[in-house]
Amino acid sequence: MNYLLLSRAVYSAPFILYLAYYVMHVDGGVLDNMTFLLAAFFWGVAFLFSLVLFHMSKRVQPLMLLHFLFIIDFSAFAVMASTTMNPVFFLFVLPSSFATVEAMRNQVIGILLHFLVFGGSLFFLWSRSLTGILGLDYASSETLWVFCVVLFCIVCRGILSALDDKTVLTVSEKEDSEAEGKKEYDFGEEYDKNLEELQQANEKIQSLQEENAKLKELAVSLRKEIGEPVQDDNLLQDPTKRLNDKYQRMIENIAGYYSSFIKTLHHSANLKKSDEIKDVMKNLAAASGAGYVGLFTIKKDELRLANSSNRMNIDDMGSFLQSKDVLDGIRHASVSEENISQEYEDGMSSKFINIREILYVPYKISGRTSIIMMCFSKIDKNMVPHYCNLAMLASKHIAELY
Repeated sequence: MNYLLLSRAVYSAPFILYLAYYVMHVDGGVLDNMTFLLAAFFWGVAFLFSLVLFHMSKRVQPLMLLHFLFIIDFSAFAVMASTTMNPVFFLFVLPSSFATVEAMRNQVIGILLHFLVFGGSLFFLWSRSLTGILGLDYASSETLWVFCVVLFCIVCRGILSALDDKTVLTVSEKEDSEAEGKKEYDFGEEYDKNLEELQQANEKIQSLQEENAKLKELAVSLRKEIGEPVQDDNLLQDPTKRLNDKYQRMIENIAGYYSSFIKTLHHSANLKKSDEIKDVMKNLAAASGAGYVGLFTIKKDELRLANSSNRMNIDDMGSFLQSKDVLDGIRHASVSEENISQEYEDGMSSKFINIREILYVPYKISGRTSIIMMCFSKIDKNMVPHYCNLAMLASKHIAELY
């Protein structure tokens, strides 16, 4: 459930509960009031309509729909209050206004428009001397003061929501970096294998250092026996130090390589899902040096290209994607669910002579088998496992969008 859908349901829950209580325990005869029933029915249809649209909209904010829903809420609550002379019905415009402000975070113009609609509606009622029929004349002065205080709080929250994009940016970058440091990623079997090799290398270094210390003690004792001056033997220290520095640099470079790529992956509320996936493909191509990167999804044996980055400028994409080698690679990776590598010493074919290496990395996205295909004209064999890990990170990021 997305944020808009949850917000609409939560802020409407108090009204639904009060309406049920009012009909069952306070005034069951209101069910004979056709005006009240029409207003309640109209509000209920709009409420269900909004839940469906908010579920369909997912990451895109339907701003005009939010204004339209508030106008419906305002009108329905005013009619219910006027027909029952119960001001409590009209007071539910406050949580409706608060929900609208919360949904329009970072939207300065949208929040201003909402306040204009809200204020204009109140002014219309006052100018037409219609506040009396809402039952507000029967409300106590304390209730009216609370109404005004809550209105003031909503205005203050609207100002903060409008300025969120200016005040949170620097903080969010820090929080993102901290979250990246804490977040655990599954880099795949190849990465685990490399990590195991590094651990074995560290154990070997520790063993060499212990053996080196024993050799140094033996050398010192022998020199004392033959009367030679005792001095540090750098020749015994250098091999283990060089090995230690080498693997330490390797660990730091790998960690920095992944960290740099992870920082390029970011959720942006201003981008459509397709644009963000395309941005991920572009960043993956840049980080791996691939000439072409494509994301494919497979559902019911149907292959679809979700998005791609074509830095290699492959002209005839149709024949390329329908070629036997590519289809066999995608099919093999989807069935085995393992990373697949295809090598072509003289190019894939006379038509695609620049493509000498293709990697296929499978991953489950929203229940579908997905394949990221990466094409290279030149590749460092030692980096193949890391390129596959980058593709898995990219797939995991895209899976979080659904």
